[in-house]
Amino acid sequence: MVNKFKSMMKKTLFLQMTVVVVLGLFLLSSCNGTGKMAKKLNEVTYSVTPEVLESIGGKVNFEAQAKVPAKLFDKKAVVVFIPEIKYDNGSQMLEPKIVVGEKESQWGYQVIPKKNGGTITYKGSFDYIPDMEVSELRVNIYVMKGKDFSAIFNPNSANSYSSLSPDYIVETLAHGIIITSTRIQNGEKASLMAHGYEKVTRVSKSASYHFAISSSNYSPNFGMNKNPENKAAIKELEGFLDLGWEVDNIIVDGWASPDGENKFNNKLSENRAITVKKLWDKTLSKKNLTATAKGNGQDWDGYVAAVNASSLSNKSEALAVLNHNGMEQRESAIANLVHKNPTINAMILDPLRRATIVITCFEPKYSDEELAALAISDPSKLKEPELLYAATLHPNDLDKQYTIYKNAIQFFPNSTAAHNNAGAIALQQLNNSEAIAHIQKAETLNANAPEIQNNLGIIAVREGKIDAAVNYLNKAKTLDEGKYNAGLCEIAKGNFSQAQALLTTKCSYGLALVQLETKKTNDAIQTLNCMDHKNAETHYLLAVAYARNGDKNNMASNLKEAVKAKPALKTTAQKDREFIKFFSDPAFLDAIK
Repeated sequence: MVNKFKSMMKKTLFLQMTVVVVLGLFLLSSCNGTGKMAKKLNEVTYSVTPEVLESIGGKVNFEAQAKVPAKLFDKKAVVVFIPEIKYDNGSQMLEPKIVVGEKESQWGYQVIPKKNGGTITYKGSFDYIPDMEVSELRVNIYVMKGKDFSAIFNPNSANSYSSLSPDYIVETLAHGIIITSTRIQNGEKASLMAHGYEKVTRVSKSASYHFAISSSNYSPNFGMNKNPENKAAIKELEGFLDLGWEVDNIIVDGWASPDGENKFNNKLSENRAITVKKLWDKTLSKKNLTATAKGNGQDWDGYVAAVNASSLSNKSEALAVLNHNGMEQRESAIANLVHKNPTINAMILDPLRRATIVITCFEPKYSDEELAALAISDPSKLKEPELLYAATLHPNDLDKQYTIYKNAIQFFPNSTAAHNNAGAIALQQLNNSEAIAHIQKAETLNANAPEIQNNLGIIAVREGKIDAAVNYLNKAKTLDEGKYNAGLCEIAKGNFSQAQALLTTKCSYGLALVQLETKKTNDAIQTLNCMDHKNAETHYLLAVAYARNGDKNNMASNLKEAVKAKPALKTTAQKDREFIKFFSDPAFLDAIK
C-alpha cells in the first residue's frame, strides 16, 4: 500500500514566458520496502532548460530534469508522472513519463539504478490558451508495483490513470504563463488613404482664334471663328477672368500649319500670337494684367493628332510625310498630298492655323485654420478632399479627426477614403466595433486598396485570427504600415528572424518587442525610449523590459504611466507573470493603484 506523504517539497519556480512543467520526483513508501525512498526525497534536485522559457507561436516547449541520487530508487518500483496545467476554467493533462526500478526493466521504460541513481528528463509541449495566463502546474504521481502496472490498459495515455487516485499531487510548481510575445494588439499601425487635397490648384481656360492660310489678320466671320463652340469658348474665358481669381499667367501661343516654308511659318505663328494678344490687351489692361505672346512655328504634333482622329481613307499616306528627314522634303511631300486630296486642307490644316490664349489662375482656397474649423462647424461648405485634408490639421486630437471623417461620410457617403480613414482612427482609439463597420464599408467600395487590406489585417489581429491577418497584410506590404504589421504577426507566430526583417522602423514598438523576445532587453529599452510619442502600450512594454532587468524604479514609473493612460492595464499587470517578483512590492502596488 502506497502511503501519501503529508509534506511536500518546498520549491517555487518563478518562470518567465511559459508554464514550465518541472517533474518533481516524489517516490513514496509502500509495504514492500519503498518507504526508504521517501527518507531521501530532499536529495532529489530539479532543473529546467532554459531557465526562462517562452511561448513561441502559441506553443509552450520545455525540458525538465530530476536528478535521483544513489540508493534512492526501489528496484521493484514503477513510477508514473503526469503533469497537469490547472487553470480557472479547466485543466490539461500532458503525456505521462514512466520510469522503473531495475527489476521492472522488462517494461521497456527508463531504468533508474538503485546503486547509482540517475537523471529523469521530460520533454514536452502544449498549446497555450488565454485562460492559462493565470494557472498552476500540478504533477500527479503514481507509484506502483509491476503487477499493478500491468493492469493499465494504455500506460502512455494520461486517460488510463483517470480512475486512479493519485498517490501524491505536487501543487504550485509553476505560476502562470508569460505572454509578452503575444502582446501585439494595439501596437499596430493603421493606414489612412490620401486626402487628394491640393494646397495650390491652378485652373486654366483657353480659347482659339483661327486664321486664313498665310495670314495673321483676324476676322470673327472667317471659317471656324463663326462656330458657336468657338464663340462660347471666348465668352467663357472672359467670364473666367471676371471671377477675380489671382492670375498666374496669360500665354498666347501662335501656330502655323505644317505646309509652306518653315522660316515663313515661324514668323507667321508669332504674328498670329501678337494679333490675339492685341485683341485682349484692352480687357487685360483694365485689370492690370498683360499677356505673353509667342510663336511656335509649324504644328506637326497637331497634324499627326488630326490625321489619326480624321476619317481620311489614306491616313498612312498622310502620315508618311513625316518619314522625310529634311524640312524641305516634308514641305514638298505635304504640298503634293494636298494637291492630290484638297479635302486635307480644310479637314486637317485649317484648324492648325490658329492662336490660342490660355489664362491660368489660382483657385481660391480656405486657409488651414478656416478648413480646420469649418470641417467641424459647417462641413457642408467643404468638398470631399477639403474635409479629408482638414482631419490632418488636428494631428494630436483623434476625437476631432474622427468627427471630421464622419462628417465627410455624411456628405460623401460613397467616399472610400472617408470610410477607411474613419475606421483607421477608430482603430487608434481602440473602438474596434465602429472600426469594423467603417472599414468593411470601405472594402465594399474598393476591396483591393492596400490601406483597407492593412486595416482589415489589424481587425483580424485583434480578433485573434493571426493567419487571416497575415493574408490581409501580405496584400498591404507595399505600405510601410502593412510591412510593419506583418512583422508584428511574425512575432506572435514565433518567427523572430522574419519579424526582424520586416520591422526596420527605428524607435518603434514592434522593433522593441522583437528585441525583447530575442533577449536583447537593453536594446529594447533604448528603442522604446527613443520614441517621440509613448502611448500606454509603449510604457507597459518598457515596464516589462525594466522588470526583466530587475530595475524596480523604472519598472514602476513606466507601469504607472501605462495605467494612467489606459486604466484597463491595471488588471493586465495584476495577472502578468512578467511582474511576479514584484507582486507584493510596494512600488508595484503603488503603480497599479
